[in-house]
Amino acid sequence: MKKLLTLTALTATLAATASAAPVISAQSIIVNPVQNNVNVRVWTNKDTSGTRTPSYFPGERIQISTTVDQDAYVYLFNVDPNGQVDMILPNRYAGGANYVKANTTKVFPAPAPVSPSTSPRPTA
Repeated sequence: MKKLLTLTALTATLAATASAAPVISAQSIIVNPVQNNVNVRVWTNKDTSGTRTPSYFPGERIQISTTVDQDAYVYLFNVDPNGQVDMILPNRYAGGANYVKANTTKVFPAPAPVSPSTSPRPTA
């Protein structure tokens, strides 16, 4: 009887272990990216050298340009004089536009497309 009880306990333990197998999902996988050195250059439309800190007035249009030496996702932040940090990119308007191909320049926000002229053609 003692052997039967031990065998039953062992079987129950094995069954419990088999049913407690971990469930793997996409959320449980952690990817550790390879460390890369990415060279980044950032500048604004008021300072193409990227070495100064230009001032902008409220409502004034600002364009931020960047270039990277490897394909990368660019995240832009604004830090105000009080230390408040606001993320500029990505945002709901950019729609994934923070991806920058290597050795290309990307402007945020993107320049507006040139609209065709609606004025009549001059006559000669």
